[in-house]
Amino acid sequence: MPSTPVKLTNDTSLRYNFKTIVERGVRLARLRGQVDPVNSVTVDGVSQVIDRRGVFQTDLRPMPSYLRMQVIVTTPLGRTKTYALALQ
Repeated sequence: MPSTPVKLTNDTSLRYNFKTIVERGVRLARLRGQVDPVNSVTVDGVSQVIDRRGVFQTDLRPMPSYLRMQVIVTTPLGRTKTYALALQ
């Protein structure tokens, strides 16, 4: 069944949080974010899968003392915004 058409916006906003866990003494972090579902997202150059609500999450990764991630949100109309996210 096709989805309901939605009006395209140029909204590059990003809501996000980090989840951290400790596994075998190693701190791991995962980024979970939400964007307009029609947008595309890359995290550190890797394209992310976005669900119908616009939610995506990265794989768990080892967390150095200062974790930085670059997130690029691109609208279907070509507008981009780059976020430099950091978790301490």
